Amino acid sequence: MKTKIIILITLIGFNINLLASSSLKVTEISEASINESIVIKAANSKGKLTIELMSYLKNKTKPIAVKMKIINELGIYALGNFTNESINLFGLEAREYRQDNSEIFYKYLNKNNEYSNIDDFLNKADGDLIICMTYLKVMDYNNTNEEALLFVEKAKQKKPNSYVIYIISALIEAEQIINNEKCLVYKLANEVRNNKQLNKDMNEKAIEIIFEYIDFYKDECRMNKYSKIVLR
Repeated sequence: MKTKIIILITLIGFNINLLASSSLKVTEISEASINESIVIKAANSKGKLTIELMSYLKNKTKPIAVKMKIINELGIYALGNFTNESINLFGLEAREYRQDNSEIFYKYLNKNNEYSNIDDFLNKADGDLIICMTYLKVMDYNNTNEEALLFVEKAKQKKPNSYVIYIISALIEAEQIINNEKCLVYKLANEVRNNKQLNKDMNEKAIEIIFEYIDFYKDECRMNKYSKIVLR
């Protein structure tokens, strides 16, 4: 499985043990469509959410799977673009050099003051927009909080048959428990994989990349004698 773990350790300035087990940061679904022009542009933006990228994310006619790959690529460089590559990032506060892509995207969406607040956004926005906002937010802050969990539930309610939304939601939920509940990380994703009612709006290569990582946790369930999951 190809990852950019060295880049991530350098840029994020995050706890290395947590980073090494991060389901979102090491699961590079963007690799599944790296030849798509918009994904290449996201990769070349070095973490900057451009007007062109935001326009694509907002466009209801564009596939949600590609939108997730764009955000995944942005998240690799979530701390921004530096003029001095030799800078000692570990000596800085994260907020001094991190991109606030979720905030930038929200301002772009709300340039006509369509949403009075975040709750209003969650009520009015469709599932695709909500999961985009959630994924950007988690990538920005390198963790999952209660707000992110609320967002993913809203996204699933708005688009209950989307494989993409469910698998990204599972990865986001896994971020919160990955250090203590590794078997549950596997269960969350495996339930999505086995859910035949979901529309496969993600290509098989991207799914394969996700489960190359997730399946490492299958043994955690085998070792847990209290687990009720049926392993195949």
